[in-house]
Amino acid sequence: MEKRYQVFVSSTFTDLIDERRAVMQALLELDCIPAGMELFPASTDDQWTLIQRVIDDCDYYLVIVGGRYGSMDAQGISYTEREYDYALQQGKPVLGFVHGQPGDIPARFTDRDAVVTAKLEAFRSKVQRRMCRFWTNADGLGGVVSRSYVQLLKTHPAEGWVKSRYAKTTEDLEKVNQMHEQIRVLEQEIARLREIGNSVPANLARGTDVVRIDYFIGDQQKDRDTAEVTWNDIFLVVGEACMDLPGEWEVHGRLCDWLCVLVQARVTMTERSFQKVKIQFYGLGLLRMEMLMRRGAKTAMLCWVLTEAGRGALAELVAEKRPEAATPSSV
Repeated sequence: MEKRYQVFVSSTFTDLIDERRAVMQALLELDCIPAGMELFPASTDDQWTLIQRVIDDCDYYLVIVGGRYGSMDAQGISYTEREYDYALQQGKPVLGFVHGQPGDIPARFTDRDAVVTAKLEAFRSKVQRRMCRFWTNADGLGGVVSRSYVQLLKTHPAEGWVKSRYAKTTEDLEKVNQMHEQIRVLEQEIARLREIGNSVPANLARGTDVVRIDYFIGDQQKDRDTAEVTWNDIFLVVGEACMDLPGEWEVHGRLCDWLCVLVQARVTMTERSFQKVKIQFYGLGLLRMEMLMRRGAKTAMLCWVLTEAGRGALAELVAEKRPEAATPSSV
């Protein structure tokens, strides 16, 4: 009998929007049912009871630890850590995913209070004492979650859910109804994540604004230098690359080739600058990441895809204009 397994995804929220989206996408592709309570403010006993009930109904528990400890209860314990402790108490199979390079996390996504930072470090240590994997970016996290979940499924088989036609009791039917309700909540969460991801702050650099791109020189990557270019220059390369639905390594290669021509030397863009480019265009609503089956491939891969706004911006920059048309100034 075919089963589906429900996975509780626990994390802080506003600093891990892309990471949560990648994890949910990975779980959905594995025919899992993700569940999470970050959208519901957990500040009362009744709401905590609801969180406990959802964790009880889940087959597995997954926690993502980034640069923030999260909102805390009256005892000074974050709700993320409280959920983690409760899942362990209930004997749920637990997977932990801890940021492997916390020093590289942008300051706006980290705690600055010394007391809170100490609590975060203690929580990180707690998670690392059990089954734990490390991640450094949202794209990589999705793949790590997929591989870890498949392994966990083999070593810790769970009860799972079955289709309603196989349910033989009223209790089974009630569980299926709960599952549908949680799917509805999940769809609302994904819609909200997309809405947040599509909003473009007015203060983001773009167009003819100048950006510094760091790169290594030569094959040994010992020497390092910086090029000053505009965001339009970079978007022309990224946008044209996205016409082929590239993977992340392909986009990085195209950018490196472009830099080699620009500086007339064999160079490699640094990972930090590459991630800066990706996050900037994502923040501007010009591109998104999507699991796609490319022609000739046997499995789906995470590809860079231009959004509707991205396609329009690329056409504005590249497409031939009438003589009387104004020259575009930015993406």
